Amino acid sequence: MQAIQPVTRRVHQPQLKPRHRPNPQAVQQRRSQRHGAIAFEVSIKLATNVLLSACVLSALVQIWPHYRSTEEKLSQIQSEVNLTRERVASEQADFNRHFDPQQTASIMQEYSNRIAPGQRQVIWLEDYASTDDAESSDSQEYVGWN
Repeated sequence: MQAIQPVTRRVHQPQLKPRHRPNPQAVQQRRSQRHGAIAFEVSIKLATNVLLSACVLSALVQIWPHYRSTEEKLSQIQSEVNLTRERVASEQADFNRHFDPQQTASIMQEYSNRIAPGQRQVIWLEDYASTDDAESSDSQEYVGWN
């Protein structure tokens, strides 16, 4: 009988290459190329941002007068709205007063010459006291109560 022998696997290990030092001039040349590329990229970004900033400033200068006129119109409209609100509130109060059943008699009396049967009518005459003073100063008489 033959004995079964275990199979061993061999792990493949990469072969190490001998290291050699690169040429210092080549390293310096690659670095300068990288720095040049970075400098070019930064220059393009800077130029793009300056151009965009100039466009934004130009747009703001053109929009500013329109903004100011819109603000003025808005303030005028707001003042008109406030006046209209006051007028509407006054009209609403007047409307409510006219349709209030408790004030019907006073409103009818206000719009006509009729008075309620239990009230006395008062008629105001033109400045009666001033006409009396004018007459008494002309006649220089004193009229008193006896």
